[in-house]
Formats: sequence, structure tokens, C-alpha cells
Amino acid sequence: TFRYSIKMEEFVKECLNGDGDNKKIINCATRIENQECKILTLVQALGPHLTSADTQSRIEACKLLSNVIQKLPKDCLNQQELASLVEFLCNRLKDHYTLQPVVLDSLLSISSATNLAGENATFIISSIFKEVHVQSCMQNERLKVFQILGTLLDAHSTTVSAIGRDFLYQYIQVIDSEQDPRNLLVIFQLTKNLIDNGFPLYDLTEELFEVSSCYFPIDFNPATAGKKSTITNSDLVIALRGVLASTPDFAPYCIPLLMEKLDSDVESAKIDSIETLTACLICYGKNELETYLSTIWTSLKREINQSTSEDIEKHSLSLLTSLVTNLSNWPVDQKSDKTTDLSSFINDILEDCVPKIKSPVNDRSTWMAGHIIHASAKASKQACSQIVSAVLPLLLRNTSVKETGATLAAPSLEQSALDNLVKLASVCGLFVFDTHPLEKYKAEIFKVFMKILTESENDQMRCIAVAGFAALLKLGILTNDELVELALALYKLMTSDLNSHLRGEVFSVSGFLSAENPGVVKAHLLPCMVNDINESRLDSLAALCTHFDVMKIVLNVIMDKIKGSKINESTGPILHACLNSLESIASSRWLGNVEIEHMALNLVLPLLKYCIEATLELSVPQHCCANCNRDENFSLECASLPILKSAASVIRHVAQKLKPNKSTELVVKLVTSLYVHDDLGAFDIKTNQEFTPFNPCASPLQTRTLCFLPATVCAMHGAVQVPELVELESKLLNICLNCRDQPSYVFAAKALAGMINKFQKQSVPILDKLKTHLATIFHTGWDTWPSDDKMMVLTLVIWVSKALVISNHPETLVFVKHLLFMLGDSGVGAVAAAGFDIVLRESKEVLCTSSHAVIKLMHKQRFFLLVMPEILSMFKSSVDGKHKANILTALSHLIGHLPKQVVLMQHFNDLLPLLVQALHTEDPALLKSVLFTLCCFIQDSSEAILPHLESLLKHFQRLSKFQNNMAVRAKAIECIGVVTLLPTIDILPYKKEVVSHLMAALDDRKRDVRTEASKARSEWYLVGT
Repeated sequence: TFRYSIKMEEFVKECLNGDGDNKKIINCATRIENQECKILTLVQALGPHLTSADTQSRIEACKLLSNVIQKLPKDCLNQQELASLVEFLCNRLKDHYTLQPVVLDSLLSISSATNLAGENATFIISSIFKEVHVQSCMQNERLKVFQILGTLLDAHSTTVSAIGRDFLYQYIQVIDSEQDPRNLLVIFQLTKNLIDNGFPLYDLTEELFEVSSCYFPIDFNPATAGKKSTITNSDLVIALRGVLASTPDFAPYCIPLLMEKLDSDVESAKIDSIETLTACLICYGKNELETYLSTIWTSLKREINQSTSEDIEKHSLSLLTSLVTNLSNWPVDQKSDKTTDLSSFINDILEDCVPKIKSPVNDRSTWMAGHIIHASAKASKQACSQIVSAVLPLLLRNTSVKETGATLAAPSLEQSALDNLVKLASVCGLFVFDTHPLEKYKAEIFKVFMKILTESENDQMRCIAVAGFAALLKLGILTNDELVELALALYKLMTSDLNSHLRGEVFSVSGFLSAENPGVVKAHLLPCMVNDINESRLDSLAALCTHFDVMKIVLNVIMDKIKGSKINESTGPILHACLNSLESIASSRWLGNVEIEHMALNLVLPLLKYCIEATLELSVPQHCCANCNRDENFSLECASLPILKSAASVIRHVAQKLKPNKSTELVVKLVTSLYVHDDLGAFDIKTNQEFTPFNPCASPLQTRTLCFLPATVCAMHGAVQVPELVELESKLLNICLNCRDQPSYVFAAKALAGMINKFQKQSVPILDKLKTHLATIFHTGWDTWPSDDKMMVLTLVIWVSKALVISNHPETLVFVKHLLFMLGDSGVGAVAAAGFDIVLRESKEVLCTSSHAVIKLMHKQRFFLLVMPEILSMFKSSVDGKHKANILTALSHLIGHLPKQVVLMQHFNDLLPLLVQALHTEDPALLKSVLFTLCCFIQDSSEAILPHLESLLKHFQRLSKFQNNMAVRAKAIECIGVVTLLPTIDILPYKKEVVSHLMAALDDRKRDVRTEASKARSEWYLVGT
């Protein structure tokens, strides 16, 4: 012990002489934690300094002790040691006031100690209340006091409660008049915890409420608190609301306060009052609300009917719903003479609203009465039942009232009644009734909706009627005859010429009818539609596919229609309609594993078979379509190509949803057998024609069927094993490098890229082979290659680069360098620059999340850091203007897909000269990208922009007159406006010139440009004022 005492004295001497550092303090704390010495040994070693006549010496000694205590684990000190420290530190509070901040640091650490006894906690609290004049402390010290109280209250609530009224009285004194938002946030949470822990409020309820509610409503602007403020107005509002709504004891003081603030002219104060009262209703009951019920209803009625703010109206209706819900839970006192139960309150609401609903004048008051009825009805089952019984007959009567002169802004009385009727029917679906309140009126409601649906020519009315049928279907109260009648009415609508909105509503209800009542749809709706099928009605069939049984029938119908049509110009529309319908079905969210497996076997495989058979039949251009016959070759505008793409899209949607199972394995096995071995027997295709999709010299119709590989193999889950993958990749590479048909080699490149990305280990050989082949190409006569052949290679490099980039593959840079090299090619350089956009933009067909591609986080940022040095080096060494333009275009695509912070933080100084250079181009897309980036740079890196300010302003002014593109002019003017964020002393010399220049932009022929000019000119006018 003596040896450790000597060491501790040496440690104290070193630290107080200025030779101590954080490592020595940590070392001391570690020794105490390991029981090599005691904390009291440190206190003894500090003794001479703690008792020194010099105040600064005592402060330094206490600070050293505090630093050591803060480094100790919470469970390190035992109860006796903590008791000694508490007594010692609390006595230090009596010392000079300058010691208090350091002592509070120590007490804050000790307050969270595991072994702190209850009596020590009360001693700390009593000492702070007695010795620390909190209001005169600095903000940080006040915060520590509140944090100490909060920590002790959480850990020793029972012991603290034993202090009783004195604690609450002193606590109120301590928090009174606090103004700092950081401290207020802690105080509000502390007060709420105090109440939530069941601390009795004694006779100080009003005092505690007053000391908290004096801040209501919160009006805090973080901007005035400095840039480093992390506290928002919303944080304080929510925290204070938690206090006011924490106990029903506050009700006599809180409700009058909220009613008073609700009369305010400030919208935010009104909304805060309404939201706070809504929160209070959670803990308030009959005893608290009964006295104020009529006052609250009167105020709410005024705000709903007279407010010009939609937010106030919305929050007021929400409060009304909460109030009725609260009333629904009140116990009914049969002996009381007071009529403040739910029934009487609803009667008050009806007494106010029913006359307005009855009124022949359809104005705002009628409309708002409907909102009030709806808000009240959805509060509880009892309220809904009472309101439906009282209001529904009136609404049904009004649906037969005809009123001329109705407009969209002022709907007819009939339309308003119908809308309210639908809302009430929807509300009834929220509850389970023993006897449904709508049952009595169901037949009449059905008749009203059906009459409007079949006879009205007003699309808006018919939309409401369709919504009404949807509500009735959800209630499940329609009879089978009514369901059949509805199905036939929907059929007539689906075969009519409807606007898009009404058509969508009809499809939605038809789908719901199919999901809930498939028997009715199969027996009555489907037969009608199948017998009258054409290309304009196929989407109606797809809308019915919300139940497995219905879906199976529809799939068979559509597939039969496809199989009965040959691919040519005349059948193109019907085939496209069929495939679009199939895609709509396959992309439905309701599909489960059973439905997807059925589609894999009964849709994917038959559709593949049909497409392969079609391409075999059309193997001669003269037999294909008019475009191919005219060119005597297979044209890029061949009628079969869009059909193949649409079919691939359908198959992709199914393949993406397939789970690894036997059905999936069967599909993959058949597809690979078809393509790797040219085995038509796998799909039971009988023909004399050969199927050679991997022969570069084969019919383009056959090689274009490679579009089904990205849609199947590349779209499935990565756990699905692909047989003979290496052989498949090798054949794809051959097509990519030797097939001159552009769609074919694009499909092959996408398929190969998808496989390389998803099956990285198995794809090592093909990557090595591709690297060797590309190295040979670029080093032996690349410049002499025809542009078409170069485009084949470029397409392959772009898609393989994308596959490697998104997976952060180690070979990424090898292929990206090839892409960068092709930027200098006069034939394909511009396409290579656009390739950077393809690399970073998400594709819907392949290498996307939905196709289970391997996509690593931050891959865009890593790609930028990988490529940026290469781009800078290439730009500096290039002397060809077109090459530089391609580099700048590639850079703009690269920056366009990145979070700007990444660029700003690391490469701003390198990028800025390139961006300024890019402003000389005439390409609108490049200019927009560069201007957007510069706009961000100016806002976030003002100091780095200043040396280039004059040059940039000249470019911005020039581009503000760029006639080829309106968006470029608007963005350039926005940049001019953003410049005003720079220091005034630097931009003031340009004020006169810029304001004069912007005058001309105010007369621009495009409104967006004029708007930006007006905004920018106003900002420049304020410079220096």
C-alpha cells in the first residue's frame, strides 16, 4: 500500500505540474479498476492540493480527480468508496463557486455508478439544491445539474420519492426561468419521467404545470442558436407536449390554456394546441373532460368551419375523432342528471350537422358537415352505429336531388351526398357489428350506386359509385344476386370507352371482386369477356387476376390467343396487348410461390416455345415482315423484335420471383439445353429447321432469341445452379465478338455480364479469356477496325465493366481502362463516354436488385475514386479537342450519379478546372450536369470557388442566354443566384454588372427562366445591404 501511495503521489505531482496526459490518467484508472490501488489513495495524495489556500490549485486537484473518476467503469467502485467520494465531493460544493463545475462533472459520473446507495443519491440531491445556485451557473453547469437529477431519478426513483414534497419544491425552483433549448429538452424529459415514475405532486401540481407550460407554444428558431445547434423546434414541441400530456392532474390548468392558445391568430400555435390536446386525451378521462366538453366542441366546430388552413382543418378533425373515441370509453352513470355521455355528444354533433346536410344549398358548410360526420363516425363502433342510423336516410334522399350548375369546384348536392354515403360505408368496415347498421339500407344503397353506375354520364359521379361498391364489397354484406348484378355492370363498363381514371377505378373494384368472390367472376364475368376478347380489352382480363383460380383461366385464354397469332405487322397490336397483359399479371404483388411456380411451367415455357417456333418459321427475310422484305435482310425495325423483347419482359418478371426449387431447376435445365445443345426437343418443337442461336452467321431472328437468357438465367436467384455455365459463357462471348446483328450482340453482352456478376467464381476462366482477347484487339490494328466492329467490342466492354463495378470486382480497373481508351476513338468515343452513364445507372433488364445481381454498397463512390486519377491524367495528356470533349462527357455522367459530398471532399481542386473547361461545350446534357455540380460546389466550398469567381460568372452569364435549351438557361441563372452565398466583400464588385445582366433574363420567353431570374436578381439586390 505504501508503494502504491508513493506512485500515486508521483502521478499527482506529474499531472499537476503539467506533465500528465490522457494516457497516464487512463493508466491510473486501470490500476484502480484492477484493484492495484484505491480511489481513496488518489484522494489522499491530492490532500495537500485540495486544502491549498490557492483556489486554482484546488480546482486543478478536483479536475484531476474528476478525470480519473470519469475513466472508471460504472461498477468499479464499491458502496463504501462511493459513499466517501460523495461526502467529499458534496463538501467541495461548499468551497469557492469556481470549483462547482469540476465537482459537478465528478458527481455526474458517480450518479450513474452501479453500487451507489440510495442514501448517497439523496445526499447528492440535497447538497446540490442547498449549495448550488443553479440559475446563476453557466449553461453547461446547469445542464450537468439536470443530468445528475435525471440519472438519480431513473436509478433511485423509490429513494428520491422518499424525499417527498421538498424534492419537488426544490426541483421547481431549480428549473424555473431556464431558457437554453439544450437544457429545456433535458428538463422536459426529466419532468415527464418524474411524473411517469409515479412521483406524487402534492399541492404543487399547479406550480409544476406553470413552470413547464410557460414555454407553450414553443417558438424556437435553430438558426438563431448557431450553426452547431442540433436541436430543432420539433424536438422541443414534442418534449413539452409529453410533459403537458403526462398526467390527468394537469387537466384543470392545461385545457383552459390550450383553449386560449386555440384562439390565437398564429397558425403554428393553433396546430400545436390541437395536437397537444389530442395527446392529452390519451390520459384524460371523464372526470377531467366532462366540464370542458362543450367548450372544446365549440372551438373545434369554429376551427373546422371557419379556418382557411387545410392543416388546421385536418388536425381539428383528428382531434374530434380522438375526443369521440375517448367519450366512447366513458362509464355510463345512470343516476347522474348530466347528459355528457357519448350519445348526447353525438346528438350535439348531429344537431349542428344535419340541418346543413338537409339544406338545399350546397356550400362549404355542407361539405364540412360531411367531414365532421365522417371524423366522428370512425372514432368507435357505437358512434358509427348512431351516426349511420341518423344520417344515412338523409344522404339517400339527397342522392335523388338534381341540381344544375354544379362544377368541380362546387359539386352538386347529389354528388356531395353520394360522397358522404361512400365515406360512411367505408367507415363501417373499420368495425365488427353484431347487427350491421347498413344492413337495413343496403338494398337502397345498392340501387343508388347501380343507377349512377349504369345511367349517369358524369364520370366523377360514376367514380364515386365505383368506390361505393368497393366499400360494400369490403363489408361482405352483398348477396350472390347482387354480386352477379355488379359483375355484369362492371363488364359493361370495362367494354365501354372510359377515361383513364374511371377505368382504373373499375379495374380496381373488379380485381377486389375477383379476389373475394372468384366463383362469381368465373361463372358470370369471365365468360362474357372471353367471348368478346380483343386487344383493347385484354387489360380488363389482367385486372381480374387477383385470385389463383381466375388467374389460371386468364393465362390459358391469353396464351391461346398468342398461339393462334403469327408474328407480322397485322398481328403486332394484338400480340403486344396480350404480352402487356401478361406482364401486368406477372408483376402483381399478390403472387405467392404457388402462383409463380404455376406461371413458370404454364407461361414461361409455352411462351418461350412460341417465340422459338416463330423465329424458325420466319427464317427467310421475305417471309418475315414488310421491313425485312424491303431491305432483303432482317431489319432493326423487324416486327418480331419488339415482340421478342416484350415476351422477355414477361418471362423476366416471373423468373425474378422464382425461388430455388424443382420447378426453377427444370426451367433452367430446359433453357440451357435449348441454347447450349440447340436441343429443340427440350421444348417439344418439331421442325426441319436448325436452331443455332450461337452461330454468328445464323439468321438474326435466331440470334435475337438470346434476349431470353438475361430474362431467365440472369434474372433468377443466385442460389440457382446453371448447368454448363462455362460453355454457355463461351458461346455468348463468341456472339459478342463476331455477330454483326446489333440487337443480338447487345442481348449477348447483357447475358454474359449478368452471369459474370452473379457467378463470379465460375466466371474466372471467361474473364481471363476476355482480358487476353481484348489486349490482343487493342494492340493489333484497332485503328483499322470498322466502326461497326468497334461498336461490338465497346458494347461488350461497357456491360462487363458494369457487372464488375457494381460488385467491386478486383478486375474492374482492367476493363474500365479499355473503356477509357475508347474515349479517344473518333468513331465510338462519344458512345464510350455515354457508356459511363450505363455503367452507373440501374438497368431494369439485367444487373439490378430485382434480378438478384451482386450489388455492393458504395460501389459508385469506389468507382469514382478508382477512375478519377485515370481521367485527370488522360485529360492533361490529350491534345485532341474531340477526345477532351468525350472525357468531359464521361466525367459529367460519373459525377451525375454520385453524392456531391464525395466529390467535394476529396477532388474539388482537381475537378474544378475540368468543369470550367466543360462550360465551353454546346452539348445541353453535359452543360446541365456541369452546372448542377458547380451549383453544389458554390454552396459547399465557397473558399475554393473564390479564385475562379470572375471566370465562372462570365460563363454563367453567357449560358443564361443559351438558346438551344431552356433548362441550361435556368440552371445558369440559378448558379448566378447561388453566388450570393459567398462572402459579401468578394462578390460586391460584381453586383452592378450582374443585376444589369439579369434584367434581360426577366423577359425570357420561358416562365421557369423568368422565375429563376427574378429570384436571383432579388438576391443580388440584397448584397451589401
